[in-house]
Amino acid sequence: MKRTKHRAVRATRLNRLPNAVANASGIENALTITHDPTAPHEVAGLEILWRQVVDRCDGLWQLFSNCDLALTPSVAASRLGLFDSRFLDKWLMARSLPPFRRLRDWAYLAILVDGWSLGTALSSFALRRGKDPAVYYRFIRRTARCTWQELTDRGGEWVKYSAIAVWSPYLGNIGSSIASVSPKLLPVHRAADARTRLGSEGA
Repeated sequence: MKRTKHRAVRATRLNRLPNAVANASGIENALTITHDPTAPHEVAGLEILWRQVVDRCDGLWQLFSNCDLALTPSVAASRLGLFDSRFLDKWLMARSLPPFRRLRDWAYLAILVDGWSLGTALSSFALRRGKDPAVYYRFIRRTARCTWQELTDRGGEWVKYSAIAVWSPYLGNIGSSIASVSPKLLPVHRAADARTRLGSEGA
């Protein structure tokens, strides 16, 4: 009886480990964790949080949809009908959203990976917009601290989880809710079909 009870207590402690480690690790370690793709309830919870962030962004998210690296706070403010970037800062704060560039850069990563998963190669995406693909590859490495290949191998859920973790100090209730989405503290596995679907792209 005692042995059974001991095993139950130990199992409970082990089940709590992922959240405890994730909470203690902070934002930086969000870039080293992945989600278990076999846990649909976790993905569903993440998608709900992600949709809440998109809804808060309102018209700003439409500006993000083109992933224009030249989109500055001043340009965004003008397109939203705001006087200047200072008013944009206040607009973001009022909606419990992170500073513009932090919000923009991680939103771009999520949009680019979602596009890739639907069959749009990053090089083609860039060329259609008259941009050198190398500009996007550098942007990805600078923001996510990994290559495009590594980013797509990790997948859209990883990007969205990491984005919300980076934004969490500004998101209020959404930021605190990310703790309820349990990441799997496992090594990142390269997807076997990542190269066969679109071919290997440079870093």
